[in-house]
Amino acid sequence: MAHLDQLLNDYTDAETAEQLNRAGHRTGTRQPFTRIIVIQLRQAHQLPSRRDRLRAAGMLTVEEMAQRLGVHPSTIK
Repeated sequence: MAHLDQLLNDYTDAETAEQLNRAGHRTGTRQPFTRIIVIQLRQAHQLPSRRDRLRAAGMLTVEEMAQRLGVHPSTIK
């Protein structure tokens, strides 16, 4: 679980599954990891998603940044 938690600091659920598979990890039933399996594990162990981690670090969405700056979202992009 610690490795999964660490990966979620840098990767989305799908990317985390890919990283686990690349490292040769398999589920308890010896299946490759999928995005859905990562989500289920994350929720079962109350691990925050990548998005939640970014939000906790103070990151904003494009729309939020545009609103704060008084510009159109395409200007931010």
